[in-house]
Amino acid sequence: MARPELVRTTPDKSAHRLAYLDGWRTLAVTIVIASHVTGFRHDPLLLKALARWLPVGEVGVMIFFFISGYVISRSALGEIGRTGSFSIPAFYTRRFFRIIPPLVLYLVTCLVLGAMGLVRFQPANAVPAFLYVCNIGPVGLGPISSCEWLGGHTWSLAYEEQFYLLFPALLTLLLLHRRPSLPHLLGAVIFAVMPLFFPLGFAGPFDFPLTYGLFGAGFLAARYEQRIVPAVRRRALPAFLAGAAIVLAAPLVLPLPIVAELYPLTYLAAIPVMVLSSGATGFASVLTHPVLRYLGRISYGIYLWQGLATSDLFRHRPLILEFVAVAGVIVLCALLYESMETPLIALGHRLSKQIAGRNAVDAAPQPTEATGIG
Repeated sequence: MARPELVRTTPDKSAHRLAYLDGWRTLAVTIVIASHVTGFRHDPLLLKALARWLPVGEVGVMIFFFISGYVISRSALGEIGRTGSFSIPAFYTRRFFRIIPPLVLYLVTCLVLGAMGLVRFQPANAVPAFLYVCNIGPVGLGPISSCEWLGGHTWSLAYEEQFYLLFPALLTLLLLHRRPSLPHLLGAVIFAVMPLFFPLGFAGPFDFPLTYGLFGAGFLAARYEQRIVPAVRRRALPAFLAGAAIVLAAPLVLPLPIVAELYPLTYLAAIPVMVLSSGATGFASVLTHPVLRYLGRISYGIYLWQGLATSDLFRHRPLILEFVAVAGVIVLCALLYESMETPLIALGHRLSKQIAGRNAVDAAPQPTEATGIG
């Protein structure tokens, strides 16, 4: 039987997709692409000047981190609230069919282009991207520790996958008060903390706590949603403007050495407040526009393939060709989403429902509705 306190803090709507978050996904991936296009070209010089006034690409990634923690926690808490249990195998089944096939297709394409001599990408670069260790600095692994540009942007995906590995074990331990598999818990903890001891060269000293802080903020927003979200939205407009001002001020203050390292810590509060409050402001009508919502749904593919569109394959060519490449990536990702990703996601959901049903029958003495989260 479902635990009453979890039901009260997790309304039925927790399984539903929040439309305005899709708009934020679109904005986040746009920030990343804009940062890559403006910050890494040799010309025109105007772009170099413009890059200074754009939010750094990491801001877009940090928005993704908070949304990921919020959405994943919201779904997991919804499952617990309805069934009194949480199926770890079902969770990983959904994650596998959502995340792995698009990544494999992207990496294989880059390997083919590398074999043709069009880009610099070899199996030694693809393996760490596939294993989600591109957020871990050199640890004596030789060439396997090099992700190159085409795999390097998966550093953020690595953080997410490490979080996904750790999250179910902590959820089972802290909320369900059940002992998770000890090998799973130890393995997840070791994998998750490796970036702390072997940080990336370009990452700041607070990269690890900032990342997990945003995941944690997402969990808290989901866990106490009925208290936090209404409180933020009662002052929605000033809260949104304050959060956005802090984020948008980053290009102004990050060049200052005295605050450069500490300033990103403000994202721990600014990004959650900005995102959560936006749903109750006039900006929500922009975020929920059908075009932005659709681009948000395919943003995972766009994030993967923009690495190719902003690589040396187009970076040293006329700027218009790089823009065309980005537009082509968006079209390609829409086609892949409709033809490949959507059927695989549906398959993952069907399998997870079967797995969750079996686990509920085996583990719960009085199961209620043993279904997976769609």
